[in-house]
Amino acid sequence: TLTQAIATTAGTWTSGDITNFKLWFSTDATFSSSGDQTIGTVSSPSPGDITFTVTPNQAFPIGTRYLFITCDVAAGATINNTVGTGFDADNDLTYSTTPTFSGSTFASPNVKTIIGIPEIQLEYPINTNVACGFSLAFGNVIVGSSTSLTVRIRNVGTGT
Repeated sequence: TLTQAIATTAGTWTSGDITNFKLWFSTDATFSSSGDQTIGTVSSPSPGDITFTVTPNQAFPIGTRYLFITCDVAAGATINNTVGTGFDADNDLTYSTTPTFSGSTFASPNVKTIIGIPEIQLEYPINTNVACGFSLAFGNVIVGSSTSLTVRIRNVGTGT
């Protein structure tokens, strides 16, 4: 039963670039954020070693199992900084009882470049930001007729 995992970060990122790292458990080698289970999160990471407290403690059935680490890029992240993380060895993982390892392998950190974050903004009227929860009023529309409003959708973020 896995209780803790310590991963080493890589890249040029700073603590303001990343909002969290997540540790995921999977029964296959294909990561899917919709089908795999989040078992640990580090919300405010700093570069270096990060420690995941595994909740709930993850019992690994006999057979090959996979761990994935993901992170979220912060809105104010520095473009072209890089980020990655990975495990180096079995001793990066802490179990409730002494495990028997049989050929554990660890992939090298997959370092990615921060290219920016798209941020979609709706404007109505033009040049006036629409707040979340705002509703557009078309007025009374008679059956068989139509009405229209002009809105603008802009990407005000740093990514495409």
